[in-house]
Amino acid sequence: MPFILGILAVLGAIVIFVIRANQAAQAARELGEVASEAKGFLRRRRWKSKTITDQIRAVEDPRLAAAVMMCALASSDGDLSESEVTAIQDQLMGALELAQDDCAETLAQARWLTRDMKDLGTVLHRAAAPIKAICTVQEKTELLEMLTAVAEVDGPMDAIQQDALDRLHRELDLNQR
Repeated sequence: MPFILGILAVLGAIVIFVIRANQAAQAARELGEVASEAKGFLRRRRWKSKTITDQIRAVEDPRLAAAVMMCALASSDGDLSESEVTAIQDQLMGALELAQDDCAETLAQARWLTRDMKDLGTVLHRAAAPIKAICTVQEKTELLEMLTAVAEVDGPMDAIQQDALDRLHRELDLNQR
């Protein structure tokens, strides 16, 4: 009987050793994965900063550029209000003829692109590239009217908004306003 108890004790010790070794190996794998994910995160961040330092400059669709401009102009005096969001949606669905789903997606993307906006004039300048390249004089004039309408939703435009629109007007080579 003591012989059987000795064998069971040795087998129990082996099982405990195997379980502990398995747990240690699992912990080492998880630590390796965490290190790999951290390394991958840093690599992705470096790559992103090298490829697109300014994502607004990467916008090629003039409708998205117009939405970016509207969001930037409306949020220049603080967060977007419900009335400003509604006005932007109305402009996107009306003047730009976007479907409701496309409108929601475009607005979400424009809000994301302008989330870290520091200077209204810079955002309008950077977003103007596809407008200048693709749009006609009539479409550019309509864009300025849309921007003015959005800027005046919560009251008259402030000096910063007015100055940014004046610079955009000159940049788009429009003679009259």
